[in-house]
Amino acid sequence: MMSGLSVVVLILTLLSSTRAEKARKVSGPVFNPGCPEEYDCKEPWVVHVMADGSNNTMHHLWGTHGAPCFLLANTPLLTTLMVDWQKLQSAEENSLAFDNNPNHVFGFAVPYLILFNDTKDTGTLDPLLDATYYIPASDFSWVMNMSSNSNSSHGGEAKVTLHTTAYLGDLLPNDTQIVIKVSGYGEDGEGGELPKLLHTPSSAQVDLTLSKLVFDVHDGENLSTTSGNSGISGFSHARWAIQLVIVSSELAEKDDDGIKFHEERSLDDEHSPGVFHLDELTTALSRNGGKGGYLQWRPVSYTAYKRNINEATDISINKTITPIPTTLPAPLKASLAYGLLGDNLTSRNLVTGITVVSFGQAKDGFYTDYNHTTWTVAIGEGPPPIETFSAVVIIVISIGIGIPVILFIVGGIVIARRKCRRSSPGLIDDD
Repeated sequence: MMSGLSVVVLILTLLSSTRAEKARKVSGPVFNPGCPEEYDCKEPWVVHVMADGSNNTMHHLWGTHGAPCFLLANTPLLTTLMVDWQKLQSAEENSLAFDNNPNHVFGFAVPYLILFNDTKDTGTLDPLLDATYYIPASDFSWVMNMSSNSNSSHGGEAKVTLHTTAYLGDLLPNDTQIVIKVSGYGEDGEGGELPKLLHTPSSAQVDLTLSKLVFDVHDGENLSTTSGNSGISGFSHARWAIQLVIVSSELAEKDDDGIKFHEERSLDDEHSPGVFHLDELTTALSRNGGKGGYLQWRPVSYTAYKRNINEATDISINKTITPIPTTLPAPLKASLAYGLLGDNLTSRNLVTGITVVSFGQAKDGFYTDYNHTTWTVAIGEGPPPIETFSAVVIIVISIGIGIPVILFIVGGIVIARRKCRRSSPGLIDDD
């Protein structure tokens, strides 16, 4: 009778199995490595985390100068990061390098915040119809808080928090800020906070929060926040979006789509209640199981500090990925991406591109109704992780399926035995 239940459990367990990657040893983070005293070393120019595997090292490079930028560089073991601080602070290419050529580089940058007037209340930026202000991320001043957590001898996690302090040189109000929490991982798992994205030993997570950004973007001297009903900078239907620049060292193929958007349906909403799918951007190598790169996120933006699906709105992305212009925007040219990849960013021989991520949905009251927007995205190398059934779900499904199967079998046996008794001839008494 238990064989049926065992088969059910076995099938569900096989469904829940995934390609497990060997854990890495995480070290860091190191803040502005080797920055000389005569240079500006207070700003988070370079945050370096290393994750050593058995055959290679994953270097995590994070920084906010010019444009917040988050890179993964896969290198041979015992490879050292070299920073030319004069070049880096002069926004020159090749300011970052490794003493061994990287096997692969992938990442993204956010050169601009975009404030747009969504008069049609769609929740999505339409650059042809919506009035917009492009605000360079370099207009903000940033600081960093650092912490690390090594939870095993082989894996671990390194994390930092980056946040703004000033806009155009003037201090922001205490509750007005952009906060970016970044984590680099050394083992498989899921995030501890909604939307609980899956991560691998070759991935990181970036969690962006736009908190009470309701000041007049034209007036750096008057940064007092405005009331919720007055809009932002003259926009009565104000929403925020970001310009997303994807960078890679992967060679572009003529017959390939390059960076491609894909929507992955989830098995259930166990990890993020109310959200049943994932959005992904992948390179060709990632889609084919190779060492390409991916971005993966749930299309949900939480609109309150305490995250739950009842206080959330949508995230939408422009699925058209356009080439990076040959004349780089100033924020991008001052970023880590340019420091490492240089003018190759504009090369049509590499897989790169620009798109826009918008926050909001129809009838959600616009940004000023909640003054809080989040976006959590995983960045990794290789194919994106696939959601599977957890042990709890397997047990619940097994019980739900197994008990009726057992009852059916037991019932069948009882009925069969009764029929056999009725059909058997009675015993004859010879006395």
